[in-house]
Amino acid sequence: GSDGRGSPFTFFSPSDREPNELLASGLSAAQLGVLRQQGFTVIRQRNSRLLASEVLRLKAPPAISLNTAMEQVRRLAPNALVDFNHLFRPSNCDGNAHQCPQAAKQLVGWGEAPSCKVRTVVGLIDTTVDTAHPALRGQAIQVLRVRGDDREASSATHGTAVASLLVGRPDSATPGLLPRSRLVAADAFHRTGRGEDLMDAFAFAAALDALAAQ
Repeated sequence: GSDGRGSPFTFFSPSDREPNELLASGLSAAQLGVLRQQGFTVIRQRNSRLLASEVLRLKAPPAISLNTAMEQVRRLAPNALVDFNHLFRPSNCDGNAHQCPQAAKQLVGWGEAPSCKVRTVVGLIDTTVDTAHPALRGQAIQVLRVRGDDREASSATHGTAVASLLVGRPDSATPGLLPRSRLVAADAFHRTGRGEDLMDAFAFAAALDALAAQ
């Protein structure tokens, strides 16, 4: 894939959705009570500062399709936000590993300029980050875990690679674009039984909230 500028990077893209799950925001207590009576169950819930509302991860009744379940919730609560619990997977550098640092500079139009000496705060939503990696050891990195307790920990491979491209030590094999900056990394992905790292929309919303609060 490409972003139109010849970059070997692709962006996160919805790849699937959790079976039998919906996300809803803006439901009243009475509306939630009706949904429970209809066979819906709450898997997880959290307050969202960005939405100024509670976000619910709902399991639909097994006897109806997910499309029917969403229509049912929307009819009951027309002012609520209701959608599938979409899944996202991290994109990869399509070239060889040694080409990825250069690809990162192409992606943001960095050119051939050296790493920036500006000190700022950078937010990242990805898999977990190995802060002990040689390229990141001693760098200012804060990892926020936002994945649910019902999810297995993700692999650190992708998150560590992206963190290195952003704030990697200047003397490392992957000097970062902003090595003097502080990185706040939201660990929003989980590991599936198939050995794949995925992030659901519920965790994505939680990650945005966590970064906005920094």
